[in-house]
Amino acid sequence: MNKIIAIKLLGDYVLWLQFQDGETRSINFQPLIGKGVRTPLLDKDYFKQVSIDNGGGIEGPNGFDFCNNYLKEYKSTSEQLA
Repeated sequence: MNKIIAIKLLGDYVLWLQFQDGETRSINFQPLIGKGVRTPLLDKDYFKQVSIDNGGGIEGPNGFDFCNNYLKEYKSTSEQLA
């Protein structure tokens, strides 16, 4: 498992992530939010409150989390087209 060790908000729904192996990624979370328990994350002020959870993933204030392994392998639309 490759935990996230640092995050930085780059834009409305874009986070820069640093993994413990040194890899860094910028991910636009907008396609990943907006349904079910992820709906509150559409509020930009709410989204700004995300943090690293105890397992090394990303967690919203309501406890919904994004798995670090999923984020490590996630390919955004722009990455898929490259």
